[in-house]
Amino acid sequence: MKAKSLLFFGIAVLILNGCATPEPKKAQKKAPKTEQQIESVEEQPVTVEELLAQAKGQDNQQAIILLLQAGQKLLKQQQPEKSLFLSQQLANLPLNQIQSNYNLLNMAEASLMLGDADLCLSLLSNIKASSTAKRKLRLTADALLEQGKLPQAINAYLLQYQSFPTDDIEELEQLKNLIGQLMPWQLDYLKKQNPPQLSGWLALIGIESSNVQQLQSSNAYQVWQNRYRTHLAAPLVANYLNPEPQPVPETDVGLDRETVALTLIPEQQSIDNITVIIPLSGREASIGQAIQRGLLAAYQKNDNQRKLSFIDSNSATMTEISQQLMLTPPDFVIGPLLKQKVDAYIATEQVLMPHTWPTLLLNLPEQQQLGDKHYVFSMRPEDEAKQAAFTLFHKGYQHPVILSQDSSLGKRLADTFQNQWFLQSGNTPQVIYYQTSKEMEQAVKNALDVNLSKERIFLMRNRMNENLEAEPRNRRDIDMIYIFASADDARLLKPYVDVNISPFAKAIPIFASSRSHNINRDKNTSRDLNGLTFTEIPWLLPKQARAQDLSEQARELWPTSSSTMQRLYAMGIDSMNLVDKVQVMAKNPAQHHRGETGTLQMDSDKVISRSLSWGKYGFRQVTATSME
Repeated sequence: MKAKSLLFFGIAVLILNGCATPEPKKAQKKAPKTEQQIESVEEQPVTVEELLAQAKGQDNQQAIILLLQAGQKLLKQQQPEKSLFLSQQLANLPLNQIQSNYNLLNMAEASLMLGDADLCLSLLSNIKASSTAKRKLRLTADALLEQGKLPQAINAYLLQYQSFPTDDIEELEQLKNLIGQLMPWQLDYLKKQNPPQLSGWLALIGIESSNVQQLQSSNAYQVWQNRYRTHLAAPLVANYLNPEPQPVPETDVGLDRETVALTLIPEQQSIDNITVIIPLSGREASIGQAIQRGLLAAYQKNDNQRKLSFIDSNSATMTEISQQLMLTPPDFVIGPLLKQKVDAYIATEQVLMPHTWPTLLLNLPEQQQLGDKHYVFSMRPEDEAKQAAFTLFHKGYQHPVILSQDSSLGKRLADTFQNQWFLQSGNTPQVIYYQTSKEMEQAVKNALDVNLSKERIFLMRNRMNENLEAEPRNRRDIDMIYIFASADDARLLKPYVDVNISPFAKAIPIFASSRSHNINRDKNTSRDLNGLTFTEIPWLLPKQARAQDLSEQARELWPTSSSTMQRLYAMGIDSMNLVDKVQVMAKNPAQHHRGETGTLQMDSDKVISRSLSWGKYGFRQVTATSME
């Protein structure tokens, strides 16, 4: 390409940017010709306009490098559209490998800034280089984080910092917080990747999540510092032990620094009075009473001296309940439970109660926004659908089929499983819905393509005019079946799957949600569901309850209680034990609670998510199992 064409191209870009062309400087530096020299433009006090103007007076290769630098400058100026346009034009020029790589980096970064993480990763995959540039590693990690692939993103960040360490406190703090956000099943995956220095990060996070006193934390930090002297997080820990001194307020000039420091530490308000708002009458009475029993069990176990009172959310309007709270203000509220009551509570609180108190809502609002002192502990079934899809994909399964009841809940869970599977694999699993128990066998045959096999056998028999001996064959590309069904439906579905697998075919593993587990099972149930693996709260798995004494007590008091009522009982236990933790969990994402309903942690929206355990039906009993 002639220099004239590059000159025209540079002028077009100048017009695009709407800037005048300044006079070229007489003493120009020689245009860089290596990738490292291209990167060094960030240190040069030149503008986009100056780079474009210089490009007009250079030969092709020098002009290309200056235009690459201009593209990077545009990104620094938060102008990704213009940078991407420039990079797309440069891609049509005869670039050498170094120039092409740099142009791809510019395009990838612009794509990520425009919200297209998939395109960013695709462009990065086209870079050919003997060594990986820092910018590529960083963009890869940022794009994975944008996609929602938290453990993969952390793995990429750790690999980046292994090659390119940093002592930037803000960056290190952000990385620590990301690692602290990992759910247990995500952390299991990350550990298997064996990323560099993960053990040191986990040890550091363990100090902060242990809920120890400040002096004990200081000692723990010193122990960590001695053990991990060369760790990437060493500057971060050094900053914890020797923070930058805070300026002394003018009004406190006479106070010593230690006294001033103590006044700057916010204290959590003492919680002496707890009020619980749940339904204790009407249609939902049994639900509320199960939660109430769990709350009282945890309250009594903790030998609590606090005052605990209950308000029936079905016996008065939320306005009346709010007025009652104003007369005897609590230090903490648990509830309401029902969605419409949660919305009414938040709305009424905004009008009648300018001085609010911390509240652990037991459901998500549908219309209202959470306030500053609102936290949510909801037994969302979507949590286990996400966990199951992630875990099973990383166990090596590639071609699942989902069998689900054709209901609003079934569709919600199937959609959640599909979305998480697509996020991990890029593929969407097939879902087969059924409406009634009569449709189950047909749904299984459709999923396994057994009917198609029978049709082929029928056609072959007609063509040969004889009684051909043949067994119908199921699909061979399915390597796993996941069931969203009640325990009764699961008892029918699994045997249907078993009998529709060809005698000479390999058995297909079957997994399910906790809905398929019934603690009041009989011998026939265990036989029908033999081999089924499912997610479940620890409370309902043998010897997995965190408080074994409460578990044994509950079985003695309510031996025929259903799985649903037991889950609500466990929710009550966890709700009481979360009273002293939710405010800490909101500030520290690494703070987890090992509860009866799972390992609990709070996201940035102040909504608590659960990580469940796994169980498996044997021929005679259910046992806890590991998916590692």
